[in-house]
Amino acid sequence: MDLRLLRYFTAVADEGSLTKGAAKLNMSQPPLSTQLKHFEDELGVKLFERTPHGIKLTQAGHYLRSRAYEIFSLVEQTEIILQKMGDTDSNRLSIGCVPTISEMYLSEWLSNFKERYPDVDFHIYEGDTNAILHLIDSGNVDIGVVRMPIDEDKYTYGVLSREETYAAINEKNPLCELARDDSIDFSQILKAKLILPTRQQAILPLPDSAQSKLNVICTCHSISQGLLMVRKDIGVSIVPLSAKRLYTDKSIRFFRIENPTFTSTVVLAWRKDIPLSHTAERFMKMCR
Repeated sequence: MDLRLLRYFTAVADEGSLTKGAAKLNMSQPPLSTQLKHFEDELGVKLFERTPHGIKLTQAGHYLRSRAYEIFSLVEQTEIILQKMGDTDSNRLSIGCVPTISEMYLSEWLSNFKERYPDVDFHIYEGDTNAILHLIDSGNVDIGVVRMPIDEDKYTYGVLSREETYAAINEKNPLCELARDDSIDFSQILKAKLILPTRQQAILPLPDSAQSKLNVICTCHSISQGLLMVRKDIGVSIVPLSAKRLYTDKSIRFFRIENPTFTSTVVLAWRKDIPLSHTAERFMKMCR
């Protein structure tokens, strides 16, 4: 498939007109029409219906338009990754990190690394694990600090820490009276209104059958958002230990979950099929 012709097609499809498409491409209409006809002949399918009022996409045209930008994105990602492969001595380091770990450790890591390698430039991205893995896949991030589980066939990883899981409960919630000092039995919060991370398995690694029995009233990409809801006593949030260290709001009490206990595993991850730059390798070794 000729990418140049595909760009011609998307310009006309987006504008809904050969005339407007030609103007967008800064070319005249007759050669554009000829090129699109050639494109249709190459593919062996009609992409447009020519009508007195302009053009109309066929079923095949609608499908191709829906896939075209995925193709452009894949091409762009491939170019980025190939450039990285040819620049293993780069002093630019792109890091993605989940928020709680970012706030706890990242500045210290960067400070220590900058002392050893003062010429390094950092580009930092923050988001949940899914967002960071997407940035790794696109080539925009070299390495990511994320929470398990991840696709172990796709990524190489090194364990940074294992955090115990806590229940964050508003001080006015009756559940606080059922807790023992700094811990609470999992059975006590099973029927509570739960606010969980979108990736529930990262915090509560339960079988699907057990997950379905939880009374989950809300899922959040952000742990911070879940804790804001706890402040309003909307529900109980399940969080990693790092969240307990970061949020000291007196209206929220944190209890370690017991019977059973749960842990959240934080890892440094990168794509198996994309070689790391020397700078990224040095950073990885320092963190581990």
